[in-house]
Amino acid sequence: MTDAPDSGRWVSILTDFVVPAGALTALLFYFGYASTKAEYEYFGVDIDTVGLDTAGVLVRSPHSLVVPIVTVALLAAVGLLIHLGVRRFLAAPGPDSRKARRRLVLRRTSTIVATIGGAIVLGSVVLLFAYPWLVEWPAYNLVTPGSLIAGIIMFSYGLQLRRMAAATARPRQFDVDSPARTWLRVVSVIAVTGCAFWATSTLAQWSGTGQGTLQAQHFGQLPSVILDTIEPLQWHDPVITESGLPPTPGQTFRFRYRNLRLLIAGSDRLFLVPDRWSLEGTTYVVPLDGTVRVQFKFQNPG
Repeated sequence: MTDAPDSGRWVSILTDFVVPAGALTALLFYFGYASTKAEYEYFGVDIDTVGLDTAGVLVRSPHSLVVPIVTVALLAAVGLLIHLGVRRFLAAPGPDSRKARRRLVLRRTSTIVATIGGAIVLGSVVLLFAYPWLVEWPAYNLVTPGSLIAGIIMFSYGLQLRRMAAATARPRQFDVDSPARTWLRVVSVIAVTGCAFWATSTLAQWSGTGQGTLQAQHFGQLPSVILDTIEPLQWHDPVITESGLPPTPGQTFRFRYRNLRLLIAGSDRLFLVPDRWSLEGTTYVVPLDGTVRVQFKFQNPG
């Protein structure tokens, strides 16, 4: 039978390395998918019909994740500096009376931090139960998970500060509550991870909608397409022009369409939009088979 210390060690490895690495990859994929889905829903396209693979989704996440990643990294760096400062504060040399005052200050600080964190968690739980009344609040899906993450981290760190103060006051002994604290740590990691996915979903939707709005304002930056077809197509946008191709021996394409832009390319189809954005515009799906011929115009000035 496995003893408690070994169990705690494996749980520690799980929470310190395996869960964060897997969660990071999953967050990148989920952010890329949710952001891309929201972006192309702006043009009436369900991203699942495009057929993007995992790599195609992952490469679309970094450009929108730059600001959140930098923000989280800076906050983590500040937290690490604070933690190092606390450790140096406790480890500073001095008489026993001064060390006792430091431990007292640290215990009081830990109580304040844990209390604030617990209050934030309770407030977040109230927000969770108030969802039916706050569902129309635009910031709800970011404020609620963000406050839960902040509250759990503050509460957990407050408890850690208290343990640090206690560890310097007496020799290290076996803690009968260590299994419960270990599982509390696991539950906290799961809760923080779930809230991170929740906040990521909200940020991804906002980012995707913003990207779609920006792209609609700059259609001229999309690749310009000339489309040749065998049969005439029923375009409904006056921007798109149709012209006939002269009959040539061996030539099967009879119609040419201009003023088209490539919105996104799938595995076996293209999604084309008119050269100019309008609320009445349509996204056209063109199969990449023998019935069409696609040309891309040069974009550079030469």
